[in-house]
Amino acid sequence: AILLVGFAILGPPVAGASTALLLILPALFARSLSELIRAMFTGVEQAGTHMKIRGVMRAVEVVAGIALLSLGMGIWAVLVLHAVTWIIEAYWCLKAFQSTLGLSEASREKIVKFLRKGFPLGIAGLLAGWMTAAPLLLYAPLAPDGTTFGAFSLAMQLAMILVGTILGFFGAALPIVSRTIAAKDLRAQSYGPYGAALSVGLCILAALAALVIGAPLVAWLFGPDFALTGSLLAPVALLTGVIILPTGYGQSNLVRGIIWPSILAGALGSVVLYFSFAPLVDVYGPTGAIIAAGLGWLVRAFVIIGVTLTHPDVKSSA
Repeated sequence: AILLVGFAILGPPVAGASTALLLILPALFARSLSELIRAMFTGVEQAGTHMKIRGVMRAVEVVAGIALLSLGMGIWAVLVLHAVTWIIEAYWCLKAFQSTLGLSEASREKIVKFLRKGFPLGIAGLLAGWMTAAPLLLYAPLAPDGTTFGAFSLAMQLAMILVGTILGFFGAALPIVSRTIAAKDLRAQSYGPYGAALSVGLCILAALAALVIGAPLVAWLFGPDFALTGSLLAPVALLTGVIILPTGYGQSNLVRGIIWPSILAGALGSVVLYFSFAPLVDVYGPTGAIIAAGLGWLVRAFVIIGVTLTHPDVKSSA
């Protein structure tokens, strides 16, 4: 949150960007809480419950966002919708977790203690949330018109649905990974590389498919105003691969209680994304926004993977 406010105050002056950054703060907090509750669901091997809630709320955001843009509502309506849907998701997840375990008031006190203990994980989630929302927020004041911004927003939302779907499968696998690492099974060393290869491979296939059928399919589904979305599907599919790339490695760190690499990686990635964004958009337009996001996420991936491969605690337990 401090980093976000610092960006808003001290970053390069872009009309409307500071207000947008501050407006998105509640969404980032809510997303971090949702991610923390996801880890709690995973810990009790109920990750499917969180995945269903996430799927419903992201679909609601996409459909409602398209409706708002179709009605001529601008970026501020989209940002408010973004915040509201994440807040609802976080509250829904918390109530579902309480209901799943039949928690009493005394047990809720333990949850509060757990949340405090998981504060570093929340910071990592907040930074990842900022990187997820940043392309939409930073492109809003730079877009040449509402049609271009709407098409870009739809492409990014479709990418986030794909990210959320893949992360759901990673989350469901976390208890197995935890037991494998605890048993010092050598197969744990393969989880990060195999997970990265599979995810990136799927996203490359999605990008190739988007090059062939993306533009006509989007134009048929959403109309000619969203033709740009079709041309952006291939780049955002590749962006999805970069976002997912370090997930297996990050989970291995999490199981071992090593959280600081995700915080450092998120901070460095955020800086790269933010300061490369406007220059790349000036040259490449909406594709430049995706490139800037990809650079930020790539820096995050390199830091997480690098620490996982070199950290002495990881080596000794692998």
